[in-house]
Amino acid sequence: MRWFFILLMALNLFLYIQHSKQGDAEVEHPAAPAASDLRLLSELKSPPGIGDPSKKSTEAACGALTGFAQEPEALALRRRLMSMGVEARLESVDANVGTDYWVYLPPLVSRQAAVRQLKDLQARNMDSYIITVGALANGISLGIFSRIGAAEALQRDLERIGYEALMRELARTHRSYRLELDAPGWRELRSRLVEQLSVDFPSMQIQQKPCDRIATSAQVK
Repeated sequence: MRWFFILLMALNLFLYIQHSKQGDAEVEHPAAPAASDLRLLSELKSPPGIGDPSKKSTEAACGALTGFAQEPEALALRRRLMSMGVEARLESVDANVGTDYWVYLPPLVSRQAAVRQLKDLQARNMDSYIITVGALANGISLGIFSRIGAAEALQRDLERIGYEALMRELARTHRSYRLELDAPGWRELRSRLVEQLSVDFPSMQIQQKPCDRIATSAQVK
């Protein structure tokens, strides 16, 4: 009887061990992620404001109305804007559009000497006149040319008749007028009938830019 009881206990222990091993074998372990599925944490979050259309720029926009060759036209538009409650600053802008070349003879010791030189040049069919003011007073101006080749050709012609002419470069500028609008004025203008303004002022050009780029070197009227 005792041996039977011991045999029964041994059989139960053997079955228990076998059952435990089968349970461990049936447990499913998750597979390791593939290399293509790995992502860095920085790749999962975009930097703030990048690629997010819902993020609006906080930079204020200003603007300018340009393209006016004559001051009265720019003033007329300024009055129109003021009647609409839009403030604008009138500015003149000088732009360098090229270079001219001035051929001249240096000043002589007196006006009488300059007159004698002028008569000699005119007798040789040279267009010329006496310079009456400035540091070159009592010199002879022989013309201003837009092409350096023409100026140099005149210098050679003068050299052949005994005159050593000098040449000076003169910046050729073009003055235009513009109306500068700050951020409140620019927002107000955008809500108005810009098309109507374009009809009444056909030369007007619209330029939007950040407020910190508003020109400050132009002459404010």
